[in-house]
Amino acid sequence: MLPLATLRDCFGLLVAGPAPLALDGSVVPGLPARLVALDEPRNLLLAGSCPQAVRDAAWAVVIRRSRRDGGAWTVGAAGMALPALHAICARLGGYSDLDPADVQAEVLTGFLEAVATVRLDLPRIAVRLRWAAYRAGLALTVQQREAPRPDPDLFQTVAAAEGAWSDPSQAGPEQVLADAVA
Repeated sequence: MLPLATLRDCFGLLVAGPAPLALDGSVVPGLPARLVALDEPRNLLLAGSCPQAVRDAAWAVVIRRSRRDGGAWTVGAAGMALPALHAICARLGGYSDLDPADVQAEVLTGFLEAVATVRLDLPRIAVRLRWAAYRAGLALTVQQREAPRPDPDLFQTVAAAEGAWSDPSQAGPEQVLADAVA
C-alpha cells in the first residue's frame, strides 16, 4: 500500500467513531466553538474563503499538539495536509521514473520534519509545510534524474569489438595499433 493511502486510512480511523481526534474550536477564532474532528477543520481550512489568520491559528494548535503529544496528533497533522501532499506527489511524479511509493515517502518525510521545526509565529504555516514537503520530494527526483546510468549499448559495443579482435580479417584500428605495438 502506498504511504499516502496508509495515511488516509489511519487519519480516517482517527477522526471516526465516538471519540475522534478533535480540536477545541473555541481556541481558534473562526472555527465552531466546540470539539471538531480534524477532518472538519481540514475542509474548512481548504476553502478559499477561509481567512489566513484562521488557517494559521488552527495549524499552530495542531502542530503544538503534535510536538507535545506526538503519535495520533502527528498523524492528524499529516492527515490534514493530505490533499496538499497528494498534489505535490502528482506534480513530482511526472518528472521521474521513481516508484510512487518512494516519492510519497519522501514528501511525507519532508512534511513531518517541517512539522517538528516550522516556526509558528510566522504567517502561512501550511504554505511553509507544503514547500518543505515539495523540496524533499524534489530533491529525491533531482537525485534520481542526475544519477549516472549505465549505457546498455556500451556492453554491446565492447562485445562486438572483442569479437572483431579475435578475427584478424575484421580487425579495427585499435587492433591494428595493438598489433603494431606488439
